[in-house]
Amino acid sequence: LHLVVREYEPATGRLAFATRFTADTLEVAGISRGYTGDPFLPDGDLGALPADTGAAIGLTGAGKALAQAWAELPQEAKDSVSGFGLDVPDDLVALLGNSLTLSASTDTIQQFTNSSTLEIGLRVNSDDAARAEAVLQKLGGTTTPPSVFTRVDGSVLVAGTTADYRDRIAGGGARLADNQ
Repeated sequence: LHLVVREYEPATGRLAFATRFTADTLEVAGISRGYTGDPFLPDGDLGALPADTGAAIGLTGAGKALAQAWAELPQEAKDSVSGFGLDVPDDLVALLGNSLTLSASTDTIQQFTNSSTLEIGLRVNSDDAARAEAVLQKLGGTTTPPSVFTRVDGSVLVAGTTADYRDRIAGGGARLADNQ
């Protein structure tokens, strides 16, 4: 599932979406008729996630949307994030980035209730990936061993609850798009 967050732009036409569940799949499908607005094209590529991805959600444009909406947010909402020692809204804008994808491995989904090692990962394309990494490490705390393993490659921050899953998200191994 990939959500696109952007400024409101007038559109005409109709959009319809359906969600279908089976024992082992979730399908989201859509159709449009006469739609004239911006296409819902995400910057992220869910197909580039590891082949063993069990669930994923992506956001595009959330950082910019937060920056634009910050002044209008209720003070209570602003205060709720200030206790983490963040420079808000700039740290949150960097963490949300231009696109963000949160994923979990199939093993994590299947063993969620009794797994001692949850494989959850994050991929953020940000104008300030190093700052996004620092924010994520602040939010992850200073546990030993680390609860979040991070890596920055240019404008991309990749993080995982294990170093192995972080590396698989970064590009090692088979890709989700390769699955039939």
